[in-house]
Amino acid sequence: MPARRGSNRKPRRKVHRRPYATPEVYRILRPRIKALARTAAPYLACLALLLAVWGYSVALWDVAYGYGASEVSHAQC
Repeated sequence: MPARRGSNRKPRRKVHRRPYATPEVYRILRPRIKALARTAAPYLACLALLLAVWGYSVALWDVAYGYGASEVSHAQC
């Protein structure tokens, strides 16, 4: 009878880390990401303010000239 060599289980494959996932890469990119965020923040804030003002003005225009009510009355005819 032959000697037992061990289990028939296949050994686990080693998981290779991707080069972009290393902490060194994040350490290098961190200042660039922060600079991009600092640069983009005012533009995004202005865009949000512009969209809010535009939406508010459209709502006031609809209330003042009654476009919302006229569209509903045309749809019911």
